[in-house]
Amino acid sequence: MPNQSQKPLMGPAVHLPELTCRAIILAIILAIILAASNAYLALKIGTTVAASIPASVLALGVLRFFKNSNVLESNLAQTAASAGEGMAAALSFVLPAMLVLHVWTEFPYWKTFLVSVTGGLLGVLFSIPLRRILLNMPTLTFPEGTAVGNVLRSAVNKGSSLKWLVQGGAVGALVSFCQSGFKIFSDNVQIWTLTSRTLFGMGFGFTPATLAAGYIIGPQVGVTLFIGVIIGWVILLPWIGLFEGVPTDLSAYDAAMVLWSDHLRFVGVGTMLVGGVWCLIRLMPDVWEGLRLSMRSFSLMGRQKTLVRTEQDIPWRWVIVGIAVLTVAVYGILAHFMLHVSGITHSVWFLLGVELCTIVYLLVVGFLLATICGYFTGLIGSTNNPLSGLMIIAILILSLLYLAFFNITSANAATISGSVIFVAVIVAGIASISNENMQDLKAGQMVGATPWKQQLVLALGVLVSSLIVGPVLELLFEAYGIAGVFPHPGMSQSQMLAAPQASLMAAVATGVLTRNLEWSMLIIGAVVAIVTIIADEILRVRTPFRLPTLALGLAIYLPPEIMTPVIVGGIMSACVRQARRRLSHKGALEHQQDGVLLACGMVAGSALMGVILAIPFVMMGSANALAIVSASFQPIANVLGVVVFLALTYWIYRVGKQ
Repeated sequence: MPNQSQKPLMGPAVHLPELTCRAIILAIILAIILAASNAYLALKIGTTVAASIPASVLALGVLRFFKNSNVLESNLAQTAASAGEGMAAALSFVLPAMLVLHVWTEFPYWKTFLVSVTGGLLGVLFSIPLRRILLNMPTLTFPEGTAVGNVLRSAVNKGSSLKWLVQGGAVGALVSFCQSGFKIFSDNVQIWTLTSRTLFGMGFGFTPATLAAGYIIGPQVGVTLFIGVIIGWVILLPWIGLFEGVPTDLSAYDAAMVLWSDHLRFVGVGTMLVGGVWCLIRLMPDVWEGLRLSMRSFSLMGRQKTLVRTEQDIPWRWVIVGIAVLTVAVYGILAHFMLHVSGITHSVWFLLGVELCTIVYLLVVGFLLATICGYFTGLIGSTNNPLSGLMIIAILILSLLYLAFFNITSANAATISGSVIFVAVIVAGIASISNENMQDLKAGQMVGATPWKQQLVLALGVLVSSLIVGPVLELLFEAYGIAGVFPHPGMSQSQMLAAPQASLMAAVATGVLTRNLEWSMLIIGAVVAIVTIIADEILRVRTPFRLPTLALGLAIYLPPEIMTPVIVGGIMSACVRQARRRLSHKGALEHQQDGVLLACGMVAGSALMGVILAIPFVMMGSANALAIVSASFQPIANVLGVVVFLALTYWIYRVGKQ
């Protein structure tokens, strides 16, 4: 029986305009904004921020200025916005691995677009037969989709929440402009010292995007990140310097970055790798349930006829035709890559045979991941979906498959690893969009949307975001550098976008194919992960607190100036929750939402400013192109950076707790 705790806001007999010109235009704009901002955030800290709640509030606020607008139009707009977030995550988490492997020296526009749009559209099509089953399972609550549905249901709030979204965006953008553009506020402070045998120190960051992201992520992850920073940067880095030696011809900060790049980050990779595998093992019963559902969905798809408006999907015949067309397109894209781009020296017929096996792998694994991600979205929400862990497993399987096909040598290891990553980008698009689609369809079920119209707009969002994410990635690469790869000499390490997920994917693919990694560091990371897993299992039984291994590994992997504001934001979130527990008035929940929306706006404004500033930085050839102060102003900029950061922290806290 359907799992509906309440009737749709608009019943099946109600026919309101949904696919209007204004809704489509707003959907395109939101998809572009959320794709660009989340691409920056994914490269910066290895995560994205859920787009649907702020997008739904923004859509409600904008459409309120139009006569006869309705909540179904707002729902379609937020659906496209979530596609922007999903495609940004899929590409930013995986595709920069091509730079790390030195297979690409840039993000080629058409190749990036094609792998993005084919993966995303396959994700839309694969998730269509899952809708009736997953949305009607009593055990699946779809927490974030339900939250979006409740926001849309509460559209009569006169736009008060929109105020915080706009203010957060404006302030986040202004502060980031003063930090990265004018350079009058520091965005980080480095305190390092060299001893006779090793080094000690810490970096502290002040960026609004990472502070607000920490508030959204919450206290449990914030505490875990703090533990990871202590383990990685306070304990392990000096220990590594003691045994590996510290470069004596560099400053203390530059020497720390060398030790991080050559050694410490592989500890984080080992921790995240074991954490990802354990995540899947721990959730294996749910994985098997997802696999069972995937088989059942296609068996029911052709037999179930829907008559009412709120149960109408894209017709199954068009789904099959779309999957067939996209499969042929993917085969051509992959064949072109292997035959003409990667430089793999095998016969044409052999490579075409390998690509045929790859296509079978992609369709099977892609559909299974679409099912599993959709199931996990209903179980634990899209933000907590273990997409990274699933992608690690997908890359491991394909790497082992290619290891059986190819004779791996030092000359072709990078290009074959690049082929693995190329396929993994498409798989990531499938999984990520299925994740977003099920959440959006749940919100649509609550407000009484027409499913096929949501699915069509999601496909539009995939197309639009695929057109712009590639240029955004290239712009960010040219302006800041990504994952230790710099397009120009003399670029700043502190401005670099670490792209931790993509670096992990590259390390996994290369490590399997070459059987050659920084094994000592990986083993240390694995030991850290095992200890963390044991501690987490003990905490699971005795307390509500959790210690997610993937988050701890991320804190070891990323530089501390990126993690420290996230940690502060998480701790601030805990303080807000404690303060709200003391509130007995009915507005407590509303103010809780206000704090989240303020933080969402700050993330979007700050991240978009990072993208916008990349334009003059690239045009003028320097990240200091807009600086209005000299190097001697740095001590004052450091003080101002701390003051502004504390002010932002207090502002979010006050809005959240009142």
